[in-house]
Amino acid sequence: MSAGGLSVELEHAHSLKEATFRSGTWSHVDPYPKVAPSLLSQLEIEKYIKRAGLIYPFANERLKTASYEGRIGDRIFIYRPDGRRKEVLKENFFKGYLRVPANSIVFVESDLTFHLPLYIGLRFNLQILHVHRGLLLGTGPLIDPGFTGKILIPLHNLTSADHYIKADEGLIWIEFTKTTYEFLNDIEKKVEFPDHKKGRDSEYWMNKAAKDHLNGTTVPIETSIPKAITDAKNSERIALKTRKLIETIGFWSILGIFVAVMVFYDTYFRATYDKVDSVQRQLDGTLISYRNSLEKLRTDVELLKADNARLTEDGNSGSDGRSSNAPD
Repeated sequence: MSAGGLSVELEHAHSLKEATFRSGTWSHVDPYPKVAPSLLSQLEIEKYIKRAGLIYPFANERLKTASYEGRIGDRIFIYRPDGRRKEVLKENFFKGYLRVPANSIVFVESDLTFHLPLYIGLRFNLQILHVHRGLLLGTGPLIDPGFTGKILIPLHNLTSADHYIKADEGLIWIEFTKTTYEFLNDIEKKVEFPDHKKGRDSEYWMNKAAKDHLNGTTVPIETSIPKAITDAKNSERIALKTRKLIETIGFWSILGIFVAVMVFYDTYFRATYDKVDSVQRQLDGTLISYRNSLEKLRTDVELLKADNARLTEDGNSGSDGRSSNAPD
């Protein structure tokens, strides 16, 4: 059986070097021109992998009807909360699992090396299993025809729990699309993938993405969720401290007001009591004086009554004497 005059019984490349050689041979010229520009199906994907070294390595069990399974590669990049980048090697995974921290972005290198000819591009999307677990990849980015090397897969864990992915577990599905490019229509070679981007490793793409061209500095590529959570927690702590302070101030304020009121009433009533007591003492003194005067008046009246009675008695006695001496 043949397609475009080429045998499809070619074996898969046995090494990366062999796959690279095949890709160089068919980087511009399509070995299967009768395959129409479209999303490639399983058969066409395998044809181009064999003939043009589209990907390496290849495993038949990872090939689906219109996509190929990508897994975790050897290098993973994680940004720490302090902004520093940390690289984790696959060989150092804990019990063979990659940990994607809660509320973080982790950049995972693919386990596949790609050699895209100028007439095939690719897109990749996260497997639905990981989406259901709370991971996001975003819309499948387009990898331009002509790209060579490994791709970086940004994983967003938007959940509040760490996510673990087994190293040999499927991570993404890769789709290959044949474009309308034809080498005979591009004799002047206007369509070319930039040479300075060919064969770059993952660290190059990480540094390129983190470069702040405006200020000439490097910025961490990280989600704002941890910072938002930290800010929220700090705000909560400040709010609690403020609340406690207000409660403390309120308590002491109320106590101060109470004491002030008590002092005011004590001062007011004490002054009033002193005034009343002074008046009372004055009244008592006046009453005593009046009572003494009244007693003196009573005494004087009694003396006058006694004098009056004595005078009356003396007058009566004189009258009786004159009457006895008168002539008969």
